Amino acid sequence: MTVIILSIKRKYAEAILSGVKKCELRKGSFPRDVSLALIYSSNHDGLITGWFTVKRKVEGTPKQVWEKFSEDAHISKEDFDRYYEGSKKAVALVIGKYQKLDAPINPFKEFKGFVAPQSFMYPRESDMTLLTQRIEPLREQTLESRLGP
Repeated sequence: MTVIILSIKRKYAEAILSGVKKCELRKGSFPRDVSLALIYSSNHDGLITGWFTVKRKVEGTPKQVWEKFSEDAHISKEDFDRYYEGSKKAVALVIGKYQKLDAPINPFKEFKGFVAPQSFMYPRESDMTLLTQRIEPLREQTLESRLGP
């Protein structure tokens, strides 16, 4: 399972965790296929507030992505155009399961030397113990690896 910590503006993070936003938009792709995104809520929160699984990744031009995902992206056309201004590539991460954490994780307190991601980052191996305890799909994967499917 490839995990990323994804920096998302608070209003969009809340929309994902309430089920309104069904895809997350990005300008670029990721070096590896992503199966789980931890939501780092930017804009003053600085907390990991939840997670979502990635059903699939769709790439195209901004126009193609808008045509396919305008209903699910929970963003105005004006904000979409501003975000993708000058970009030739657009990526939509289609959201599968999602969950808001009952107790958000403060990575600045709980992860040694944490630096907020500009766009995304891979969690360090040293942070995975805490994440496995707190993030359901990681906990389930760990149990499965120990007990079998």
